[in-house]
Amino acid sequence: MTHAERKRIWQQHIEDWQASGLSGMAYRQQQSLTYCLFFNGAKSWLSRRP
Repeated sequence: MTHAERKRIWQQHIEDWQASGLSGMAYRQQQSLTYCLFFNGAKSWLSRRP
């Protein structure tokens, strides 16, 4: 998977999570994402936003 593909996936996860109104824990459980994967991915993606 390329960097651009990973970026697109995380961007979609973050947008879906924010639109869902769910807590981070509820969203990651719904999507079967581990704690580390979700929060490291989200933190990394959010820190790169303009």
